[in-house]
Amino acid sequence: MSADKYSAAKLSEFWDYVIEKGLMNKETATSRKTASQKILESLDDAERQDLRALDREHAFLRFQNIAGKRYSPSSLTVYRSRFYASLDDFLSYVANPSGFKPNTAKSNGKTKSEGAKQAKRRPTVAEKESAPTHQPAVDLTTSADNLTLPIPLRPGVAVKIFGLPADLSVDEAKKICGVVSAYAYSVTGS
Repeated sequence: MSADKYSAAKLSEFWDYVIEKGLMNKETATSRKTASQKILESLDDAERQDLRALDREHAFLRFQNIAGKRYSPSSLTVYRSRFYASLDDFLSYVANPSGFKPNTAKSNGKTKSEGAKQAKRRPTVAEKESAPTHQPAVDLTTSADNLTLPIPLRPGVAVKIFGLPADLSVDEAKKICGVVSAYAYSVTGS
């Protein structure tokens, strides 16, 4: 399949189609489209070409680091949720246009039985294709002046740096790097 059909431009066209055909509440569809566009703007052109390969957490983290000061933590949580729902709906549609049903369930409005049904459901082909090969669990917290930066080190190992000032200077970054480097050990010999 052509990667072009999974591009950010096609995602935008998809949401225009959903709105035009009334497949979802217009405000919901518009909010998902807007959140996706804003988050995807933080990526380069190559990363926007095939959204199946996109690391969602990394994309959201970049958006948060670039524009996070303009949003409250609760707004960032909503943007993340809308972004994920937008990608899920888009990938589901591309995988099976004739069988597409938009996901309009709200996570806080699900009943216990609905949640159980969701947990038992097998992932779709689009979900399997869009799943990153390695995605550490990340708590993306922020305040108006501080960021949390997750850093994947190697498969299965990630660290988080908490409390980074949003206006971190190069000298401060070098200082942090020096402190972390002091904890590293090297394996010598051969």
